[in-house]
Amino acid sequence: MIAKIYNIQVITPIFGGGVKASENDPVTPIRPSSIRGHLRFWWRATRGARCKNVAELRQREGEIWGTTENPSKVTTEVSVISKGNSYACAELEPKGRYFRVKREFPQYAIFPFQGNTRKNEMPANCTSGIIFNLKLIYSHADYQDVDAAVWAWVNFGGLGSRTRRGCGALYCEELAPRSGDSSDIKAWYSFHLNNSWVGNNNIIGGCRESI
Repeated sequence: MIAKIYNIQVITPIFGGGVKASENDPVTPIRPSSIRGHLRFWWRATRGARCKNVAELRQREGEIWGTTENPSKVTTEVSVISKGNSYACAELEPKGRYFRVKREFPQYAIFPFQGNTRKNEMPANCTSGIIFNLKLIYSHADYQDVDAAVWAWVNFGGLGSRTRRGCGALYCEELAPRSGDSSDIKAWYSFHLNNSWVGNNNIIGGCRESI
């Protein structure tokens, strides 16, 4: 068995991710079950694309991440180092007619959470500064699959709502490129596609043209 620990920071405010949809959980801000779901998705987008057909995809996915009949072979444990700070993402504008997204947030990313004075809806809370350790325990036979899923999730996914707009973005030094230089990023990306078992497939490979 392999036991690996990743130190992960949530580098942009996280919305939702708790037991209730779109609500931050003050007790358990990072849930192992949510992470397993994300890893399942990113496994499909990377290693899963190697399967010849849907039947093979479902079989292999179930072997690693579990089914309704059988539990996942990947044990997921979370240790929260910092729960961060929770606060409203918007505030009343000077005349008090409507809520305005705070200046540090881009309007396009979080406008669904800004609240509505006419409907008596308060702005949603977000949480910044969360840091946690993710421990994964799995068999040597599944190493390539789990490694690819974690790499893709941390670098291209996130936690909570609106991750495609940059909310809940993650950072792990071990999995990140060495710098923000374009040549370093290209080399890092190519290495993982060619040498870290993600492979050149139709889903991930198409992103290569944009780098």
